[in-house]
Amino acid sequence: MKISKTQLIHKIKHNTDHDKNTIVGILDLAFDVIQKELIQGNEVVIAPLGILSPLTRKAKVGVNPQTREKINIPEQKSVKLKVSKNLKEVLNY
Repeated sequence: MKISKTQLIHKIKHNTDHDKNTIVGILDLAFDVIQKELIQGNEVVIAPLGILSPLTRKAKVGVNPQTREKINIPEQKSVKLKVSKNLKEVLNY
């Protein structure tokens, strides 16, 4: 099961006294700050969740499985999540 941003906002709204616009503003700001920090190469620690780290995957040569043709796969940036010990324990109760 997935939870969308809209569903997340709805759940937060029903568990707090804040209005929808305030929650949307806070979430958008938080996501923006996280994104900017990752772009700058910084790790983002969210204590109950884990550590978000920027990751650079090296360029490599791959093979098209249909034609067996070699293709160049460029360097790519991604994000790695190292799950916190607490979250692991909660998930594996």
